[in-house]
Amino acid sequence: MGGLCSCMGDGEDEADETTTLVSSRPSSSVNRPSSVSSSAAFGSNHCPEEFWVPDDEASECQFCKQDFSATNRRHHCRMCGDVFHGGECATPRGPADHRVWVCKFCFDFYHKYKTTLYNGAQFILHSEDGVSETITMQVEGEGVEMRVRWSPVKQTLKRKMLGDQQMIMLQDVTSVETGARLSRAGDTSCCFRIMSARSITTIEALSYGSQQDWLVGLKAAVFVCREDCRLLTMQREAHTIQRAERKKQQGEAKKKRQATAENIVGKYRDRPRRS
Repeated sequence: MGGLCSCMGDGEDEADETTTLVSSRPSSSVNRPSSVSSSAAFGSNHCPEEFWVPDDEASECQFCKQDFSATNRRHHCRMCGDVFHGGECATPRGPADHRVWVCKFCFDFYHKYKTTLYNGAQFILHSEDGVSETITMQVEGEGVEMRVRWSPVKQTLKRKMLGDQQMIMLQDVTSVETGARLSRAGDTSCCFRIMSARSITTIEALSYGSQQDWLVGLKAAVFVCREDCRLLTMQREAHTIQRAERKKQQGEAKKKRQATAENIVGKYRDRPRRS
């Protein structure tokens, strides 16, 4: 799909005929490469051009939220299909002979932070009633099934039997941002919040580096999960349309066969009989 390292705008992103599109057959998840730094990441696992966000539906960059213009042109990310500015928001990546546009969200998640998120780390969970406890938190699942799960580090037998674990599906997360609660060090430098429609979870990292990794990584993971939801919905709609079209063609073919059979029977019935 990719308009290789062209600096042209959205409509100027040209399709690469050698790129294989993924199947539009619906499934429970959207196939994604494990790392966008490998050459395989820029091959058959791209977002099909037919599922790109249309130009007329993209008035602003999905990363910096600034409007597109004659100087700030559109570029489709070949991983998720959404639209971004060039430069910090999206950059041509991959082998020299096949460079394609990849947005910062997809690059951050697949190349920089996915391993960190899935390996997990220890944090301090601050509850609304002022109680704090040390937890182990990690990201699980793939595609639309990605979720953040955490559990207390110190678990009693009773808590283990009750299954004292909590989980948030990333597709339900509305935002991930720097936390407003004071950390044990007396500032907010190591806190971040995971916000959904039903809850606000305040997490304190054990170091500033860990907080930045998880803050940026979770933002990228949430975006990737949302795009997977969008792609999956479009794939299912496309499959439904294809199935309806197939059914229509089969019905027309059946009617044609019936008409042919009736015509043959009618000719046989109307022919003169021998006395």
